Amino acid sequence: IFDKMTDVVKQGGTRRGANMGILHYTHPEICEFIRMKLQPGVMENFNVSVAIDEKFMKAVGADTEYELINPKSGEPVGKARAKEVFDLMVECAWKSGDPGYVVIDRINNSGSNPTPALGQIEATNPCGEQPLLAWEPCNLGSINLARFVEGPLTEGTFDFERLKEVVKACVRFLDNVIEINNYPLPDIERLAKGNRRIGLGVMGWAECLVKIGIPYDSHQALEFADRLMRSINDAALEASEDLARERGVFPNWKNSIYDPQSPYCRGDQRAPRNCARTTIAPTGTIAIAAGLQGGGIEPFFAIAYTRYNARALEAIRRGEKPEEKDVFFEVNPLFKEVAKRNNYFGLSEQGLWKRISENRKAVRGIAEIPVHIQKLFPAAMDVSVDMHVQMQAAFQKHTDNGVSKTINLPHSATAEDIRRAYTMAFELGCKGITVYRDGSKSQQVLNLSAPAAPAKKRRRDPSDAFGVKSEYYQVRTGYGPLHIHINYDERGPYQVFTNIPPLGTEISGLTSLLGILLSKYFAEGGDPIRILKHLNAVKGDRPIGLGENRVNSIAHAMSIALRTHLKKTGWLDEGNTEDAKGRAELHELTKAQYCPKCYSSNIAHESGCSGPTCHDCGYSECS
Repeated sequence: IFDKMTDVVKQGGTRRGANMGILHYTHPEICEFIRMKLQPGVMENFNVSVAIDEKFMKAVGADTEYELINPKSGEPVGKARAKEVFDLMVECAWKSGDPGYVVIDRINNSGSNPTPALGQIEATNPCGEQPLLAWEPCNLGSINLARFVEGPLTEGTFDFERLKEVVKACVRFLDNVIEINNYPLPDIERLAKGNRRIGLGVMGWAECLVKIGIPYDSHQALEFADRLMRSINDAALEASEDLARERGVFPNWKNSIYDPQSPYCRGDQRAPRNCARTTIAPTGTIAIAAGLQGGGIEPFFAIAYTRYNARALEAIRRGEKPEEKDVFFEVNPLFKEVAKRNNYFGLSEQGLWKRISENRKAVRGIAEIPVHIQKLFPAAMDVSVDMHVQMQAAFQKHTDNGVSKTINLPHSATAEDIRRAYTMAFELGCKGITVYRDGSKSQQVLNLSAPAAPAKKRRRDPSDAFGVKSEYYQVRTGYGPLHIHINYDERGPYQVFTNIPPLGTEISGLTSLLGILLSKYFAEGGDPIRILKHLNAVKGDRPIGLGENRVNSIAHAMSIALRTHLKKTGWLDEGNTEDAKGRAELHELTKAQYCPKCYSSNIAHESGCSGPTCHDCGYSECS
């Protein structure tokens, strides 16, 4: 219901909504939940995570079973082997990027839940950085770290004193927001003003490191991250206590972790205005508005990218290759300045850009570029799994709430790489983790697949039935079993007959009509692979099943049957969803991902969000 509702409700009619779905590992349907997003089109508007705890991870290490609990009755209903559940999480994350996990006991036993008397936290916001009680809202702000570096590029120094002053101003600003905001529901206003939770974080970390001259994936960067976030966290607490002396402590201070008379007190008596103060958010859109290419604490996704003018975008929409004059190669501004200062490392300017373009849009590995400069400009895929996780942990150590970061991995990464990331994140104290293996999302942001050369239509005479074979499929739907007969020959599907009993009903008639229309489509030479995404995207009012077994509508059921048939007859290779019978190789351009709003290919999966962030127009599913 929530997924369908989010499809309908869009901000400004263009920005998709985002949700977070979290299920505790003791839920009886936890394995179905973990597999859920392996099926294309299912829960597209949700990030999903498993709520784990220390007990679960100990069971994984010991390879023991644990009880599955009915959430309604609280009674045990079965058992699961922890290692098998963890292995399934790793496998599905490798295949699709989901699920991540949140360490729910770590959240509740830390400053993320400073008011445990009000209840236990069960979930976070969509990108995972803000654990919240029921009805509690986000109130986030971010500081541009690149603005605090003074001195020559790559040799700058960081102004900690000015940072502390800005932190104090930001805390006051965010506290003011709580007071003047208009709230949609009384319960939300009650929690917002009762806890006065804020989330002050950072962005431009990658730019900041370059300006100072510290490689992102270095121990020096980890040490600097620790010092920097400790400074911000301490300054935010000090500013909040100053505000409390002026305006009063947050109303729910009594029985909080700061109240010495509270059973929840952790021995550190404080009197802040805000129950929690720091959070590392994705900052996808606001980072772009600030002229940054490094959102949150992420490295640069790429050092160079391709931008298209209006004519190129129109060609892409038509499924055509743009002309060279309409395509522009753009480079990270800081790297461009360094390259210019070094006379483009003995190459021509265009020659250097060409080398970068041919080198995964990255600079590491280009012999002409000095090693110390290569080290300063890692792309996200250059950073090792261990260093990605250690960077998140370094910031989490001094952050009240959570840290939103994506562990970006190359397509060649193995399931063992993801297992190591998941294990290390838990061991280093992270409160959650999200991974993304390049190319693992089964659905493109915008599918522009088209043959490199125009293909002739496969129009056929309906009376030509020689050599036609037939296959029967049955798919369960919310309206009953869908019966599908697909006639086909060596050229692919030929005719489709569909029906849902009982005959004579409106649903049965419309279902038969869909089969007739599909038959006409195939007779006119329609591409059976291209129609899959359209059928798959239709959501009805009677979905049925969970996870891989979920069927959203009658049209979705047709896509399941057709996909099964195409795989069975060799027309569909699920590895790349291209025709496996000699279809012309697609141009590299058409296999890329594009922003659905502006059609730019300058997008990245980052900051814990399962959807892409566009670095040109700012489109994002959850920021």
